[in-house]
Amino acid sequence: QERPLTELDGMSFELLGPKVQANLYNCPTQPPVHYLVRHGAIPFTRPPPTDLVQLTDWFEKDPEGAVEGVVWHSPTHGMVKVHRHHLGLTWPLPKGTPTRLGQAVGLL
Repeated sequence: QERPLTELDGMSFELLGPKVQANLYNCPTQPPVHYLVRHGAIPFTRPPPTDLVQLTDWFEKDPEGAVEGVVWHSPTHGMVKVHRHHLGLTWPLPKGTPTRLGQAVGLL
């Protein structure tokens, strides 16, 4: 669905598709389909910690931390995005590790 870019101002998105990150989300390949998913489409039951040591621990041990990264939005400070690899952690996770990759999300 086409939307004016002005409607998306202040939002951030993740691009998913067969030609992105080895198609971790198993998007259709024939024909290739790509999606923009708004950050925040998969909510957390508890906010991730903002302390570096606690955040690293959260990514490694909390089931909700089995994600590629976290994005924080602030009306006064803009956006901050932390990927697992920024903390020296692996992504994608080893096969067989439970993740939130299969969770349904709303698309634009």
